[in-house]
Amino acid sequence: MSACEARATNIINMRVSRREIVLSDPIRNRLLIALMRVNTLGLVVVTALSVFVAVSAVVVDFTNTHVYNPTWPPHARFHGYLSIARTVLIMAAIMLLAWGPVRAGVKWAWGVLSLLLLGWLAIWFLAPLVVPGSGDVGAYIFAGVLTPIALLALWLVRA
Repeated sequence: MSACEARATNIINMRVSRREIVLSDPIRNRLLIALMRVNTLGLVVVTALSVFVAVSAVVVDFTNTHVYNPTWPPHARFHGYLSIARTVLIMAAIMLLAWGPVRAGVKWAWGVLSLLLLGWLAIWFLAPLVVPGSGDVGAYIFAGVLTPIALLALWLVRA
């Protein structure tokens, strides 16, 4: 039995014992498969979101309007590069956590995954408050669209 199956079986046992219902093996197996599918769907959504964010960071920021902008001083370009590198590394860490410890049911892993993903999104909302004049409508739309998707994916992975 894999770690994911064991976790799903424990969830079923907890839910069953609370309601004092005895499930037959076929019903238990169906519930186990359904929980595993929900968990896998969440992992796929987290992965797709992370890939999208990492690729879009590179595609959007390595342009003439950002890192290669001739009007930006070299130090500003350096910080632009650091921002891209951090985003790509955070998204890589999220994918590794999702398919490793989170999938295996390690208790602390979901919290770290949530902190990384939601913390990264929170930066998009907080940065314009900390650095006045740095926010634009596009950044809020980007974060506003990705946040509910991230919340849904985290909920599915947790299920």
